[in-house]
Amino acid sequence: MQVKEKYYVSKYRDVWVDGEWEVEKCKEERTRYVEVAADWKSLIILDMTRYDDSWDNVVSCTLTEEELCKKFDDGYGSPEGKPFTLWTKTRVYFPVVYDGAEWVESVSREPDGIPTTHFGGC
Repeated sequence: MQVKEKYYVSKYRDVWVDGEWEVEKCKEERTRYVEVAADWKSLIILDMTRYDDSWDNVVSCTLTEEELCKKFDDGYGSPEGKPFTLWTKTRVYFPVVYDGAEWVESVSREPDGIPTTHFGGC
């Protein structure tokens, strides 16, 4: 899973002060994406933000809290995350895998007339 991280780079620049050049040290803020081990709870919460859903709305889950928080490599290769289904008041969440890469998708809990796209491939 990739997360956004802010970091700072020290830079020096010449500035004109009182009729002469001085070297000024400044910090430049940058953003990078860092690969971190995933867990289902983090991936579910990430997907919940797409639908204005929250962990407070969870009704039932097939995994324990410990299983939800167990770290695994969600990158390409062999699937490592344990299968699950999680129900909230408005959505049903489940794991998806393509070529070993794992993530979370969800569908509406109630019929909404919106077709479900193909998951797990192009």
